[in-house]
Amino acid sequence: MRKLALAIAFIILFSGCYKSKEPEGSMVKATGASTVLEHYGMVYNKLYELPNNKQIYYNDYKNILFKSGDNHILLNNTGKDESASSSPVLSPNRKNIAYISPYEFELNGNVYVFDTDTEIAKKVIQVDIKQEDSAKVVKWLDDDRLLVIIGYGKGTVSRGGNLYLYNLKTDELKTLKRADEKEEIVDVNTGKGELLLDVITWDEEFIKYTTKQVRLKHE
Repeated sequence: MRKLALAIAFIILFSGCYKSKEPEGSMVKATGASTVLEHYGMVYNKLYELPNNKQIYYNDYKNILFKSGDNHILLNNTGKDESASSSPVLSPNRKNIAYISPYEFELNGNVYVFDTDTEIAKKVIQVDIKQEDSAKVVKWLDDDRLLVIIGYGKGTVSRGGNLYLYNLKTDELKTLKRADEKEEIVDVNTGKGELLLDVITWDEEFIKYTTKQVRLKHE
């Protein structure tokens, strides 16, 4: 009887451990008001909570992790030089995210869009490597159009570039605003019927710069 009781106790203990086991390699922990995900030794912070039990995570090493139920997809694991990505931005309809990869010093950053329904990432903008260009900023104008700043990607001086509009439906990349000589567009935000551009102007030695805001009408 004693052996039988010990056997039953062992079964109960084992069953309890099995039920609480997280998917292999991953563990979700709640820390204060935020949620972090530990995945294969890497800690990710949750950026977006999406419908149908889907989440987007990002970490200090510039890695993007998509979680759908118990499935995990490392979005920027596309090659040796593309292990780092910009922080992803979510479309207004919460269906797609856009990001730049690689997003590292003196590498040519391209623009990707990940569809959270099909769970497929697509390179939508391939920068001109011969011109040594790199995408610097990407933001959503609406569900179908992206605002992208593309500029010179080498050296330590260049911080921005020119402003472009990319249409996901037509696959068209259109120039919205070219920076003047010694100027660079470094950021863009949307307003009511207009875009607000942060523009820097370099001095003669390209050591110091001043900042101004430029308003640009858009449809």
